[in-house]
Amino acid sequence: MRLKTWIYQHEYTYESFSKEFDFNIRSVEKWCRGERYPSFPAIKKIQTATDGQVKCEDHYNACIAYQNKRDVSTVSK
Repeated sequence: MRLKTWIYQHEYTYESFSKEFDFNIRSVEKWCRGERYPSFPAIKKIQTATDGQVKCEDHYNACIAYQNKRDVSTVSK
């Protein structure tokens, strides 16, 4: 499950999730958009915060999808 989905399903905002679990809000926003993926320590912390529902591969797959989308839009310009 993607972090963005988990946050939405558990009725958090990016800001409330960031505050409750001690993350930088800009980082959470970028992770949820797939622009970046979290460091290994952050991934472990996310897995703990979400009771294992959000895993390392979820972030990686989201980041790859974003990069592919970006590459396609760059080529078509």
